[in-house]
Amino acid sequence: MKLFIKPLISIFLVGFSLNALSAVIWSDWLDRDNQSGNGDYELKQYFSQSAIGCSNPIDIQAREVESKTSSDILLKPLIMSPNYGLACINSWTPNTQCLDWEIRFACEFWDLDEQHLIGEWQKDLWGEVSEAGLYVPLSHSLQPARYREAFKLYANGTAEFKVLASNDAHYFSDGQWNLKGDMLEISYWIKYRNVTSYHLYRVVSKQGSALELEFITQYY
Repeated sequence: MKLFIKPLISIFLVGFSLNALSAVIWSDWLDRDNQSGNGDYELKQYFSQSAIGCSNPIDIQAREVESKTSSDILLKPLIMSPNYGLACINSWTPNTQCLDWEIRFACEFWDLDEQHLIGEWQKDLWGEVSEAGLYVPLSHSLQPARYREAFKLYANGTAEFKVLASNDAHYFSDGQWNLKGDMLEISYWIKYRNVTSYHLYRVVSKQGSALELEFITQYY
């Protein structure tokens, strides 16, 4: 699933305002049909609510199955909406043969849940598993690197952060983490410098098993 964070907005209720954080979570990519017969029909009614994520999705995206190229780039004739799904009709296409499509739905929720961040993460430097710069679970096998940023976030608010050592003897140091709005702060102890380091990130999205963070700053 993919989660996007929207800015703080104000909800006005009988004379006072309440700030809330709106989160949009994308489903996994869904594909149940192919282009044989009359075309490719990836209709919302064919997928369970648990697969979609909600009963009333607010957005939909499509991409070609093999190349993973977005429908926004391919510009093929499609019938597509979040409440309908996708239909590609072979007779409508220039060569009378649709591409094979997969789709995903977006559902809107209120309040970014810390549960989305709990886990053990490493930075995917070269896009080996996901887009370059995203964080993927430590269980994913990636190419060797002299240093790869990694951290572990636990449900009780404790953390471990992989500290860069000049002799390449990198190690995980104990620390804390907290989430304020869409800002993630991780603190940890650097023993050889005798200081506490703080890393501040903005949570951008959750894409399936990958986490996208924008690094803001590091301070001591």
